Parts: sequence; C-alpha cells; structure tokens
Amino acid sequence: MGPWYRQLALGAGDTEVTATPWVAKSRSREVTFQENVTDPAVLRAEVVLLARRVAADVAAEDRPAARVAVKVRFAPFLTKTRSVTLPEPTGAAEDIERAALAVLDWFDQSRPVRLVGVRAEFLNDESPT
Repeated sequence: MGPWYRQLALGAGDTEVTATPWVAKSRSREVTFQENVTDPAVLRAEVVLLARRVAADVAAEDRPAARVAVKVRFAPFLTKTRSVTLPEPTGAAEDIERAALAVLDWFDQSRPVRLVGVRAEFLNDESPT
C-alpha cells in the first residue's frame, strides 16, 4: 500500500478532482434498542417516529424521495434491509410513513429485534435547490 499512498500524495492517478460539492443520496434515521424487542406494535410505533424524522429531513432539503427503505437488525446480529420505490417522488411525511410501514411488514416480526431504521433515497439526478 505504501507505493500507492506515495503516488496519491504526489497527485498521480486518474481520479478527477472537482470543486463540485458532495450531495447526499439519502437521509436516514435509526434506533438501537437496549433490549431485544419482540412486540410488533412497538416496532411499528418506532418506524412511524423514524419515518416522520426522515420526512422532516427530506422536507428540509427540499428534495423528493424516490425510495424508502427499512433496516432491521435481528438478535443476535443479522441485519436485513428491504426497500420500495415510491409511485412518484415525494416529500410528504404520510407517503414516507406509509411506505416504511409497508416495508416493515415484509420482515419476520416473530424474531427479536435489536435495531430498526428508515431511509429515504433521493432521485439520482436531483440536485439541491
């Protein structure tokens, strides 16, 4: 790795450097539970809260979300992520919440859960206004 780092330090390589600012592709929120959660109602309530926080982040950025994903970490440490493409890009909290709850229903809710998260993904060609 040493020679490669030296070349990078000298500015060698084919990486193009631009002044274009980096733009986030998504916004997400998640929560890790102190103890395993086995009650589906608790998971649904947490997903609703997370979806609302994500929707507020999306609205603050003024960029519509095109996909909504839910991440679930089962005990002891198996993490699964599922997502859905929205019918049309939106920043509406109700649409993001509805999609997140629908995706949550795709998971096996009989297993103990340690973490749950919600992510809203922006369109690839969107830029902030």
